[in-house]
Amino acid sequence: MAFHRLGDRKNRNANRMKFLIRKMGWSAFRAACRKTGIGKPVTPRSLRHAFATHLVERGTNLRVVQALLGHQSLNTTAVYTHLAKTWLAEVKSPLDSLKDKTPKS
Repeated sequence: MAFHRLGDRKNRNANRMKFLIRKMGWSAFRAACRKTGIGKPVTPRSLRHAFATHLVERGTNLRVVQALLGHQSLNTTAVYTHLAKTWLAEVKSPLDSLKDKTPKS
């Protein structure tokens, strides 16, 4: 019975430690946001999404973004292609290249 209580105490201590680490992380994140002058409500997750979206908008290969974010599946990373719309304007149609090769009369 004493062994069971010891295990409970270890679980409580581990949970407490996780809580403190998370709280310290949030404190550091909020301090960095204040220091940089970010006035909007922001979370580490929104910062991660913004980072990934900007990478895709700048033409970074999706496999690179996948590796940086630690995604197992490329489908998860492909969500950022829907968020990044600027790359659509840069797509060249194959028909445009045909227009350049037409003989002039």
